[in-house]
Amino acid sequence: MSIYKITIQYKGTHYSGFQVQPRLQTIQGEINSVLKILSKSEEVKSVGSGRTDAGVHAKGYIANFHTSSKIPIEKFTGAINSKLPLDIVILNSVDVTTE
Repeated sequence: MSIYKITIQYKGTHYSGFQVQPRLQTIQGEINSVLKILSKSEEVKSVGSGRTDAGVHAKGYIANFHTSSKIPIEKFTGAINSKLPLDIVILNSVDVTTE
């Protein structure tokens, strides 16, 4: 299993903050939905570096997640961005797995 670190830029106008909340649209919820699609079965949950309030924007928010996805790290950023809403962008992704 690999651990990926992602740097995220988002415009939070239409979101109820970063952290997943029941029945509300959040940045983390959008990212987790795409990660589940890309992993093709496993439930992948991102962990954010903090919380943001509703409507907050970010230019360099950091999150991580564990995955057994076979998508090469050099293609991962493009793969996730192709499925995210246009107001959420993964700026880069890095494999930070330590062995």
